[in-house]
Amino acid sequence: MILRRWLDGRPTRLRPRWPGLPALVGLLGLLALPALSACDDSASASQADGEPPAGEAQEAPRLAVRGFDGRIVPTSATPLRAPENAFKLRSWSSSSSWTKLSDIGAEGKAFKAGEVVARFEFNGTRARPGVQDEIDKARAEQAEGALKMRQEIEQLRTDLGRLELDAEQAELDTLKEGAVSERAASLARITHRQADFEVDATRRLIAVQAQRGGAEARFMDISVVRAEAEMERFANIEQRFKVVAPHDGVLRYGFMSRQRRKVEKGDGMPSGYEFASLARDASVSVEFFVPERRRVEIKVGGRVKVLSPVSGAEVEAVVERVDDFPQEIGFLRDNEELPAAREKAFVVRARFEGDATDMKAGLEVKVLP
Repeated sequence: MILRRWLDGRPTRLRPRWPGLPALVGLLGLLALPALSACDDSASASQADGEPPAGEAQEAPRLAVRGFDGRIVPTSATPLRAPENAFKLRSWSSSSSWTKLSDIGAEGKAFKAGEVVARFEFNGTRARPGVQDEIDKARAEQAEGALKMRQEIEQLRTDLGRLELDAEQAELDTLKEGAVSERAASLARITHRQADFEVDATRRLIAVQAQRGGAEARFMDISVVRAEAEMERFANIEQRFKVVAPHDGVLRYGFMSRQRRKVEKGDGMPSGYEFASLARDASVSVEFFVPERRRVEIKVGGRVKVLSPVSGAEVEAVVERVDDFPQEIGFLRDNEELPAAREKAFVVRARFEGDATDMKAGLEVKVLP
């Protein structure tokens, strides 16, 4: 009906189903006007105060997402690694894949080649008394064996002297031949031969005992040398838990990936872990990790910006090297529990061109392409 009136050009009047609805809508509109005006005023005031628009406020998170994770490393340095925590002697052995840093020199301190840089906990100290006991036992057996051998030889020599007297007496008895019966003379000759035989046998026994004593003495000497060699081996193993400077340089602490901080005295770590490095000079570089899918964004000779975690300033750096093959992020950052631990990335090294005073070795930074 309404449509027909409209097509015919006749005036149409709608009757509302709810008579009070138009008035309610009008009232709501009046109430909304002040709020809209306040929003406009707030936005204007915000822009007047210099606050960035919404698009600009999202720019920093966008850069953070596009940035690469990196760390500050010495430009020219020799890595220092935790020693193997293994100890094995004849009477004592122990082995562990974990070791503890008991002492380390001050970061930034200059060391000469051969000086002790750090010490690790040595659990073999309890074996020292046992090794010393073995040495004392070997020396005591050596002295006891030598004394016993001398006593045996002296006894044999005493017996030899007595037998020689008996042989001489038997020889004198043989001179009575013709004055005694044939039977007595024959018995004297037999006794003389027997006495000579015992003298000769005793002399041979003394010579054999002397040879045996010499062999036993050499054996005892070897036993003492072996026992003392165990102590020398013990000292060498103990020395291995001291890390010495391979050359002149400045000590730079490593970074504990799980604790998110630099290495500290008392830290536990796996054997072979790079706990520090010895830098040949004070210069530092940035090492960062580029995901495999973003490899095209980085080229040797290109420039990147490194955000200082201290001042927030951006320091330019020039890419010097990109590894040929990618590796897993968990391996590169020494943390297999990272969300992207299985993702592969390239290791990139860049040198600073601007003021890198805030960049200290071991710090984690964000690198922007």
